[in-house]
Amino acid sequence: MPRRRFQRGQIIQRGIKKPVWVGMFREDRLGGEGAILRVKRKVILGYCVSMSHRNALATFQPYLDAVNVAPAPAPKVGKTLSGIVQEWREQIAVNLKPSTVRAAESHLKQHILPRLGSLHLSELTARRLPAFVTTMAATGITRKTIENVLQSLFSIIRTARRFGCAVPAVKRSDLVLPRQGAEREVRFLDAQQVGQIITRAREPFAKA
Repeated sequence: MPRRRFQRGQIIQRGIKKPVWVGMFREDRLGGEGAILRVKRKVILGYCVSMSHRNALATFQPYLDAVNVAPAPAPKVGKTLSGIVQEWREQIAVNLKPSTVRAAESHLKQHILPRLGSLHLSELTARRLPAFVTTMAATGITRKTIENVLQSLFSIIRTARRFGCAVPAVKRSDLVLPRQGAEREVRFLDAQQVGQIITRAREPFAKA
């Protein structure tokens, strides 16, 4: 992570017909890969005709205070789930039964990687994984399939721990799965209802 420095910023005059004071400084932001990026920012402080350089400095100061006082965003360190999946494929899957690998690859392709692949292992928390289960259930996936997908997921998570990666301590038993589909209720008729049905029914062999 780049070392943070106290910033004084810079104020320049920009424009010809209606010149304005522009303040320039740098701000730390979190990039897509977890790296800290230092980006250049510009803010318009006011028109030169109605604002002195001293007033422009005073207007610019809160921006400098914000970047000099605020802590830099914490980078996301460690491997992503997709990264550990690749290691699992290279070092673990080659020793498994072909049928086991085929099932796991199906779960990875259809469910795990599209929803969780870009997450860092540290983000597989007790809040994130139940949301993953809920999302699968909402798309109509059966409870049995969800159980199989989780079995593949937690197998890879165990591999990550064996490889020395830090993963939140979430167990399969911590997750609540959707209930089995409710069985269709079977309706029973009492003797009176059966009699009414017989009485109202047409005699199949009655003469017209």
